[in-house]
Amino acid sequence: MKIQCQDHSIEFILQSHYFEIPRFQRPYSWERENWEEFWNDVFLTKQKDYFIGSVVTFAKGPYKAIVDGQQRLTTITLLLAVIRDNYRKFGFSDRASGAQNFIERNNKNNEATFVLKTETSYPYFQTAIQSIQPQQLKIQLGEEETLLHAAFQFFNGKVDEETDSIKTGGAPSETTKKNRIRNRLDELRDALLSLKLIYVELDNEDDAYQVFETLNTRGKDLATTDLLKNHLARILREKNSLNDDVKVRWSLMSDNIKSISADGIDLDGFLYHYWLASNPFTQKRDIFKAVKESVKSKTTAKKLLDDLLVFSEVYRDLYEPGLRKWRTDELEVKSALEAINRFRVKHPLPLMMTALRKYESKSLSKGELLRILQVIEIFTFVNTNLMNARSSGGVAQMYAFHAKTLSSAIEPTRRQKAINDFVTKLSLKLPTEAVFLEKFRALRYSDKFSTQKREVQYVVTKLFTWMFPAVAINPNEMSIEHIEPQSSTVIPDVDVASIGNLWFLKTAFNNQLANSPATNKLTKYKAGQLPCDNTLANATIWTKTEIENRTTELGHEFWLVVLQRFGLSKQKKN
Repeated sequence: MKIQCQDHSIEFILQSHYFEIPRFQRPYSWERENWEEFWNDVFLTKQKDYFIGSVVTFAKGPYKAIVDGQQRLTTITLLLAVIRDNYRKFGFSDRASGAQNFIERNNKNNEATFVLKTETSYPYFQTAIQSIQPQQLKIQLGEEETLLHAAFQFFNGKVDEETDSIKTGGAPSETTKKNRIRNRLDELRDALLSLKLIYVELDNEDDAYQVFETLNTRGKDLATTDLLKNHLARILREKNSLNDDVKVRWSLMSDNIKSISADGIDLDGFLYHYWLASNPFTQKRDIFKAVKESVKSKTTAKKLLDDLLVFSEVYRDLYEPGLRKWRTDELEVKSALEAINRFRVKHPLPLMMTALRKYESKSLSKGELLRILQVIEIFTFVNTNLMNARSSGGVAQMYAFHAKTLSSAIEPTRRQKAINDFVTKLSLKLPTEAVFLEKFRALRYSDKFSTQKREVQYVVTKLFTWMFPAVAINPNEMSIEHIEPQSSTVIPDVDVASIGNLWFLKTAFNNQLANSPATNKLTKYKAGQLPCDNTLANATIWTKTEIENRTTELGHEFWLVVLQRFGLSKQKKN
């Protein structure tokens, strides 16, 4: 590998070369903290020829493709555009044209060419920032364009502060103020152009991929998926720049993940869960190493790229089941996914991805898929939400193991065994009924006890659908009713908030009852449009004792739901 290193100024490299951001690079990702730091480093240090690091490139036709340093060069281009626009604003058109020469200049064919060529932010970066005559195009801003726009506005605000301080200063005349503004803009321009860096040029693209990976696996500059994109791009070289399969598929996959509205979702997390779905358990920090060792040929690289695109849609469906068009007979699947999402757990995702994908490819029946999801749902509620059992690496490994087992189970008998083994493994982690009931009795929900609202809503909904499966309800039209009203002066608040004092009613009916006495409500429940459990149906008085007894009864009833999901007999858990 031949590497040439030289010490150059920004002015020199922008006048000497045209640059291109290659396909394995990530989009612009600097944010306010980075912009603030860059501004302070360049303009507040007062150090001449300030060193800003290195730029690594390789020759690609008339361009120098950037291996490392594209975030800095993009930011410098943004700043030059801001300074150019301010020259124009104050009437210094010659200086504006001079600044533009570092952004766009004629090539050897006398064709106007942007010094920095980008694809992922096209056409926004070119028309709104690089062009000296910005075009007012109606462009929907993506994540990268939004950051570029925000960066431009940030630096424009900084330059405005510089010029405003002169405009409002004590200069004796407008001409003097204008000259001082020109001089300050010159100082900003010259400070930027005098920045020093180490310019590194490589012989070829092969060396570039290797250097890119080496630079970015030592530190946290790039996400795992950025390194993977580079690895795939190296193996699956583009044959036609207009038909770049890696770029197109990667973009589609990325868009699928970015469309998920849940918090904490990113490409690295998706890759981690995808990998665990069909490969040996690997720590998140070691995923790229594992993928690189496994994917070495065009065949394996293409399969991985295809899989990532397909599974990104599966991942989105798991997190956003409301966006998918489910058949009527699949609504139980949707309901289970929505319940699991409310619990905000991630350990089951590899198994859920495998199960939903196999179902889509008709390698898993709807009943088998539903069994897996409903077991995960009820186990997550009981162990994670109710028992507050801490998630651990052991739980993550367990789900990953069963995901891999199910993924490789082709024959129906092996598939059924894989599912049975998984259900059995989870059942062994369930608490005893006595321990469960103790936690169940402690559930509370009211205006004064609001921290367990999510858990209580789940319990009340699940009990209603379990007791009255033939009654169709719309959860959006339902609300939790306090039988003894929250305004009660005869029963303590802690008991009013207990599960035994709660039920599920249509919101409109609930509002009609409002703060009616419990005895009045009991009469109206029996005449209501929705059924109620036997205790409520037969009650004539409502005291703390009735609430405590009903709490225990509902706890036993919910335990039956748990046992049913796991296919266990009543006698097995006591």
